[in-house]
Amino acid sequence: MMSVTDGGATVSTFSSMRIHSTPVFIKDNLCSWRPAEQSATKRGKAVVELSNDPALHYTQQFYEKNKSLAKKRGGKTSKFHGDDDTQDDDGIRTIDLKHYESNTLPLQDVNIDGVMNMRNDLSDIPFLHEASILYNLAARHREGIPYTRAGVVIVAMNPFQWIPQLYSFRQKKNYADYYVWKPHHFMKSARTDLPPHIYEASSLAYRGLFLEGKDQSILVSGETGAGKTETVKLLLSHLATFKYTNVAGPLSSDEGNPFVASICQTPTIEVKSKTQSQRVATRTKSHRAWKSVSLSSIQTRETDGNSVDEVNSTVTMALQTLDEHEADCRSLSEENDSINIVVQKVVDSNPLLEAFGNAKTAANDNSSRFGKYIQMQFHLKYKGSASPVCDLAGSLCKTFLLEKGRVVRHQHETGDRTFHIFYQLLAAPVWFKKSVWIGLTDAEPSSFRYVGQPVTHMIEGVNDKDCWLEVTSAMELIGIQQEEVVTLLRMLCIVLQLGNIVFGRDPRNEEGSIISSSKELQNLANLTGLSEERLLSCFTSRSLRASSENLTVPVNETRAKDVCDALAKSIYQDAFDWLVKRINDATAAEMSETGQDEGGSLGVIGLLDIFGFENYKTNHFEQLCVNHANERLQQKFIDDTFKAVQREYQEEGLDLREIKVEDNSKALQLLEGKLGLVQLLNEECVRPKGNDETFVSKVFTHNQQPGSPLFSKRTFTKSQFGVRHYADSVVYEASDFVAQNTDSIPHDVLRCMANCTNDVIRMSCQGKGDLMREKQNILMGETLWTKFRTQLDNLMDDIGNTTKRYIRCIVPNKERLVLETDLRFTGRQLHYGGIMSAVVISRESFPNRMEAQMVINRFSILASEPPMATGTEDLSESAVMLLNKVLGGAKHLKSVSKPYICGKSRIYFRRGVLELLEAKRLVSFASMATKIQRNVRYRQSLSRAIFSDKITNESLKFFPSSSPNDGAREKMENFSTQCTPSSNIDSVFIPSGSSSLVNTESAITIKDKKMENGSVQEIHRDHQLSQMPEDGSFDQTGASAQISEKKQQRVEASCCVLL
Repeated sequence: MMSVTDGGATVSTFSSMRIHSTPVFIKDNLCSWRPAEQSATKRGKAVVELSNDPALHYTQQFYEKNKSLAKKRGGKTSKFHGDDDTQDDDGIRTIDLKHYESNTLPLQDVNIDGVMNMRNDLSDIPFLHEASILYNLAARHREGIPYTRAGVVIVAMNPFQWIPQLYSFRQKKNYADYYVWKPHHFMKSARTDLPPHIYEASSLAYRGLFLEGKDQSILVSGETGAGKTETVKLLLSHLATFKYTNVAGPLSSDEGNPFVASICQTPTIEVKSKTQSQRVATRTKSHRAWKSVSLSSIQTRETDGNSVDEVNSTVTMALQTLDEHEADCRSLSEENDSINIVVQKVVDSNPLLEAFGNAKTAANDNSSRFGKYIQMQFHLKYKGSASPVCDLAGSLCKTFLLEKGRVVRHQHETGDRTFHIFYQLLAAPVWFKKSVWIGLTDAEPSSFRYVGQPVTHMIEGVNDKDCWLEVTSAMELIGIQQEEVVTLLRMLCIVLQLGNIVFGRDPRNEEGSIISSSKELQNLANLTGLSEERLLSCFTSRSLRASSENLTVPVNETRAKDVCDALAKSIYQDAFDWLVKRINDATAAEMSETGQDEGGSLGVIGLLDIFGFENYKTNHFEQLCVNHANERLQQKFIDDTFKAVQREYQEEGLDLREIKVEDNSKALQLLEGKLGLVQLLNEECVRPKGNDETFVSKVFTHNQQPGSPLFSKRTFTKSQFGVRHYADSVVYEASDFVAQNTDSIPHDVLRCMANCTNDVIRMSCQGKGDLMREKQNILMGETLWTKFRTQLDNLMDDIGNTTKRYIRCIVPNKERLVLETDLRFTGRQLHYGGIMSAVVISRESFPNRMEAQMVINRFSILASEPPMATGTEDLSESAVMLLNKVLGGAKHLKSVSKPYICGKSRIYFRRGVLELLEAKRLVSFASMATKIQRNVRYRQSLSRAIFSDKITNESLKFFPSSSPNDGAREKMENFSTQCTPSSNIDSVFIPSGSSSLVNTESAITIKDKKMENGSVQEIHRDHQLSQMPEDGSFDQTGASAQISEKKQQRVEASCCVLL
């Protein structure tokens, strides 16, 4: 605070007051949006002073270091959004308002100190737009608060660190108590006592099933690296152990309950439900069983010169080391025998899915390369009674769109790896690898072309060897027998060996091919139990039937390699599907004692972990399938959020016809409709000479109707087309679309592999061969996209019958730095993830809302006779009367059917109307400040004249008692009486009509001294000076209120004098 002396009177002011400017956001090519202070508007241009923000600083630094990324989006690296924008050396920028909606800069959501508010719910932001949402999320992330509500959605910013207090048993119990075990808290103030958290979604889901008996689902989505997998694991752990949160006693420590202790010791995001001693004991038991298995399994296959005794000796030596720890582990393991075996299976089977379905990418060490929908099954008893029961009975996992292409190729240079299981198998003990296949004995990742030398053997701080122990423990837990484990792992060995097969040109036939790596072919023959000649024939030739003859035609080396890769992908898919089936057999409620209890019923809480919207530099068939899935989910999301808005409007008694929502039906029609992409691609796959360019040509021929989301550019090749999805416009490269969608293996290969000694491969190939024979006379076969669409239909049916809750995961920055936010990257995800839609849809027609009491308090200054509410029930009516008076003369609003609508407790405004009211309020402030300035200066001048003897009692002779100026004489006498030499600016009389202006950041006391009954009485009145909105042009839907520079100076001077 500083002091200014003016004519002997001390004037106090606050340097933090922003009376002449308004906090706004401006567009920025580098950072999307940046904060600024608007000071003036003239002729369609705004003058702003740039502000700083930690997230802004990080974003600028990141893109300065990575200029190629800055150019990738939009091709602009300039910090200015508009070509006419300018900036001087002091950070003052002139903004062309034509680039902004309604020619107005969006306002910041700040408190009285000018600091941006951090809202728990994005829907509570008074000035709703992309910039306010973006900076609210960035501010919360910077404070270590990863979760934010967006209407009915939970937004989860990946913190890139473990935050123990967020996931402790205390937190689990707090949310469980609030929403389920002690619901009276929830009924009093829904979602106001507890901050947003993913445990809120799981608790509400459990509540809906437990108390209402309705099936639930939680849909988790986001880009790779956003934390979807970890979020699902946390939700799964919370729901699986929800029953145990209903315990009494202090929460400072989780002692006394061994199960609680085990689930609360989690040091990382990894879900754990067993103590380390249990895990070691389980591994010991698992490894001991290998002694008997290794003898029987090795005796039945070739050992390449290694005797059975040699291998068995290796196993025995390894077991001797484990025996030393077995006694200690046994006693600790027995302490937790009471742990629910169903919970163990559900939670601890997850490492298996991660090992076979997850991989390291450049953006994420543990990225899920498939979609999964986990249905947690609960046994409901005594539903509707005073003491209902809801126990976990089991779970089912449905998977779709496994990225099996990663089996044969991945980007080594970017740090990518293939699926975790390959590295974990190769990191297993030597004796174990030898018991599976002798070729693994000394093998390393670099021994196989499909794997290669990885850049790291650590995933989330755990090496591949330790992860392998987790996998074997999980297999033991779900009851996979050792012989079955050998069968499964030998399938992986066959996949690895297929990658080592090298094809070359046949020197005797230019159109033919040969296998140049005879040793690798021999190993493959050993693994499959097939002869080398038969394998060579199925890869390098194909059979054709012409009339009544069967012909054998050679294939070139490229085609032979493609067939080999296709077989490897198919075998890995079979292994993955077999494993998922075994997990479901072990965890399904029908297989557990709880699920077989008489009475009650089974309820479901589904957890959907699905890939997010994708838009890369080059987008292929996989991206089209992924974005197709996101379009379907977005459609479901719109329906759900719209219903939520319906409920709110019904509670407020509003007309639902005022709500208009745009959906993505046109994009789905392009994908799934008649002559859409799915149908045209399937037709091209069964056409004898179908190719990618013909497919693209047909797409444009049949989908050029007005309003179609299909688009093209002059720079497109014959195999490129674009689609305007709900999140962004994506350009697809259709090369290899037909081949990938066909997803078939030649008959010769299927017939060959149908004789494989591996039971799973043999049965799978026999089934596929029978299916292909059945469909020989059918025009349309089951293509990959058709199968995926069927899976989507089934998924929509599953979640369509549930109450849905949404969690959108966000990657805050590409460098995985803690507490840092890349505004540009995050803003893009807000669009892709539908966050903007989630908030805007909930307030689409009337995006700004305010409590009726707040409307009256804030805008009564604009009415000459503001209405007064006599009770709470009259607030809405009084607010409507006020707004009718204030907005009745706004000519530009006559074209709007309703600039606002009134509910029972809130007023909902159309876009721009609230900003118009703020502009009018600013003009009123300026006018009243001028009046205050005039009164203050007049009384100060008169006071100084009296005490400097310039006006003495002799002056009163000019006012004879009989003169018509008796009123003036009386005023002069009264003023002389109440003013004393100690009088200062605090004694200034404030006109009653200006009381609403005296309203600012800091409380001041104004003393009114008046004569009553011959004595002077001091009346203390406390006022709050409100931060005055920016003095400038507010052009909202045609309304413009311009303030001159002199008036700005008078506003500032008057407030300084007032203080």
